Amino acid sequence: MKFMIKLISTMAGVWVTTLLISGIRLTDDSTWQITLLTLAVFSLALIVVNKLVRPVLKLLSLPLLVLTLGLFSFILNALMFMLAGWISVQTHTGIMVDSFWAALLGALITSVIASLISNLLDSKED
Repeated sequence: MKFMIKLISTMAGVWVTTLLISGIRLTDDSTWQITLLTLAVFSLALIVVNKLVRPVLKLLSLPLLVLTLGLFSFILNALMFMLAGWISVQTHTGIMVDSFWAALLGALITSVIASLISNLLDSKED
């Protein structure tokens, strides 16, 4: 159940991000079913990338994280967002991420909205 809450909250965060940032857009948004599938593929790619790749990159960039007092984690988040975009585009049901700055803002907005929704849904589950 926790995975579904995480997936739904991430999908909502990505959807809001595509509405707010012009550099992040759906590649094909002809019907609502395709839009949901696109959001699900991207969100699933983002969750998998954050679970598998991000810990390795955090360990490798530990000196930079210490040196910048953790601010380098924003760059890691943007890179993970760009990687998830690349993975979803390769599946031909994706979300295009145009630039690093769009990915940085997209990762920030998505994480804030996803954690708010996840906390709301988690508190209702208890």
